[in-house]
Amino acid sequence: MSKVLVVSNCATQGLVAGLQLLCPELVVTGYEIGAARAAPQKLRQDAAQSDILVLLPGVAPLLGAELVSKKTIVTVPTFFFSGYHPDTVYIENAAGQQLKSEYGAYHSMICFAAHRAGLSISETLRLYRGKVYQDLGYFEEWDQQKSLLLDSFRSHHIELSDLFLSWVRGGCFMYTINHPKARCIFDLSRHVARRIGATPLAFDVPPRDTLVVGSIFPCYPEIAEACGTQGSLLFKIDNQNRVLTLPQYIKLCFDCYDSQAGTGMRPAKAFADKMARFEERVLGRIGA
Repeated sequence: MSKVLVVSNCATQGLVAGLQLLCPELVVTGYEIGAARAAPQKLRQDAAQSDILVLLPGVAPLLGAELVSKKTIVTVPTFFFSGYHPDTVYIENAAGQQLKSEYGAYHSMICFAAHRAGLSISETLRLYRGKVYQDLGYFEEWDQQKSLLLDSFRSHHIELSDLFLSWVRGGCFMYTINHPKARCIFDLSRHVARRIGATPLAFDVPPRDTLVVGSIFPCYPEIAEACGTQGSLLFKIDNQNRVLTLPQYIKLCFDCYDSQAGTGMRPAKAFADKMARFEERVLGRIGA
């Protein structure tokens, strides 16, 4: 039996389960990238004992050129798509450490920027509407993100165009900007199976969804309408069977930001342009 080692991010469990389900002749194990980096020696040992490696970009150098040259490798990039959630950002402190609230690591740009501008909760609540989303370029993000996602996978010889269309037909296929639903990871597992020379079973029921227990960020109604899916303003808390309304979510975030005063909070670098856009197009218009 061929041994497969998967080293990925939050998709690791889904890829491992999908490959096991579709290809019972394979022995599949996996590392999340944080665990892999924390134990590089064990990672190399396990990789050496595996026939096939399914890796995130950038993982191969951890294994060493000699080991990598002897293995069949499929590179699977990070699954990132913010078309349904263009308001989502990560917040960091001055040391670059990610800020997490009780909700989780995902923050609303509107909420954070409004708090930093000194707006109240009620004033912030009024910013969650179509005109503001338009000012922030949120309606343009779908097409941009689709191209980026497809190009990212295509650069590693994985064509997702047909799969993407099927996912869209099923409604919002993302829980957050980097957590796809089980169907997406299962379809990706089937593609990986073929890439490594296996013949996946004609089975179409995804394994247990391991990401549904985490935070779920809503696709705002106006954004959802533009994307052809169903919208919401309900935020599911990470690892809890508990949902927050928008006012409750804003208050939770404001309390978190108040507790971090003086730590140099800012959006992660990848989201800096969104912050600048908010300050220019929204705060400039309302005079805050």
